[in-house]
Amino acid sequence: MEDIRVYGINIDDTEFEDINEISNDQWQEIAEESGLVWTLSGFAHQFNESMINTESILIRFINVNSSTK
Repeated sequence: MEDIRVYGINIDDTEFEDINEISNDQWQEIAEESGLVWTLSGFAHQFNESMINTESILIRFINVNSSTK
């Protein structure tokens, strides 16, 4: 069974030269430390209600069952 989560990183709080080169494990760790982790339905709800600052957050959809954490 797939368990896809949405992991966000606030780009204003990171110092990576190329944020697209971060591994999924690193991305998850940073997002979890910032509290920017959602289920798909939770993300859809908060996004649609304009509860997420879309100007400074980048997201990744990660299947947590396939993660090598």
